[in-house]
Amino acid sequence: MEMAYRDTYDMGLRNYMTSIYNLMLMGLLASAGAAWFAGASGMLEVLKQGGLLFWLVALSPLGLVIAMSFGVERMKVSTLHALYWAFVIIEGLGLSVILKIGRAHV
Repeated sequence: MEMAYRDTYDMGLRNYMTSIYNLMLMGLLASAGAAWFAGASGMLEVLKQGGLLFWLVALSPLGLVIAMSFGVERMKVSTLHALYWAFVIIEGLGLSVILKIGRAHV
């Protein structure tokens, strides 16, 4: 009896972890897509100049992480998913600037 319970538990845990890893993979791909879009559309040049858009892209991931951390027990799952996708996209935009500037100095 215990073996059947453990197998069921292990399969449930495996399915849950697979869904988490798939979500992280999709986030990584979305972040890479946002970085590519920033480079291809000319937005990267605007971000490199500084200004309000640069600071919005630079500081908003911190605000999103704080909001998700403090609201994880009060927010709906759909709200947390929306915040996660916003974080992923904005992080991709921010990393595109860092990578572009870093490649210029190499």
